[in-house]
Amino acid sequence: MDRYYYKGDCLMLRVVEVYASYQGEGPNTSKPTVFVRFAGCNFKCPGWPCDTQHAIDPKKFIPLQKSWGPTQLADYVLTFDADNICLTGGEVFLQNKADLGQFISGLKSSRETIEVECFTNGALDWGDDLPYMIDTFILDWKLPGSGEEYEPTITFGNNMNYLESHDAIKFTIKDSTDYLEAKRRYEEHIKGREEEPLVYAGVVWEGGMSVDILCDLMRNDNLPWRLNVQVHKYVWHPDQIGV
Repeated sequence: MDRYYYKGDCLMLRVVEVYASYQGEGPNTSKPTVFVRFAGCNFKCPGWPCDTQHAIDPKKFIPLQKSWGPTQLADYVLTFDADNICLTGGEVFLQNKADLGQFISGLKSSRETIEVECFTNGALDWGDDLPYMIDTFILDWKLPGSGEEYEPTITFGNNMNYLESHDAIKFTIKDSTDYLEAKRRYEEHIKGREEEPLVYAGVVWEGGMSVDILCDLMRNDNLPWRLNVQVHKYVWHPDQIGV
């Protein structure tokens, strides 16, 4: 454990993996990216298999996770050349917000070209400072097919209020029920906002609606949504981690 310790740097951030690849979804698709995948999630999505079981299942992530101090983690991420840094999980905001802030500050103070994006389910408080330190949010709003259906809470609504036109809300759609619910949420909670975020829609990665059917539905309904295809799962085997 000593090799993860920097003087004055507490070991608070639980990380499953750090690796360089290409962003496969969301607004930054195709960008060279360093992924920082945190351990643990407040959701389990029992309705369809999560594609990052090694980050949400304690039996899988506990043997893999390492505890990092924020300064030490920032220094390691900066050894990669990519300027787009993706915080993902699991759920990023299960981590200590002060340590996340120190980590991001360390990145940006060391290289001014760094941009940080964050994938989150939006159910946990983002705090007062972190939303202004993260350049792009991708909020994955769970639908009924996930088994984690939820209406906007005060916390979720507060988080949505931070989203701007370059941020995104992502719907992962299992079936026609999910599609209709996504449309309802778009009409009631997203469309026409002063800062209307981008909307991405994709299908569950196993056992759900096919991509061509989703495309036909969106096209027939004339929705201004973007298709979210997990490009990395077409480049590498869908079960491969670290890509």
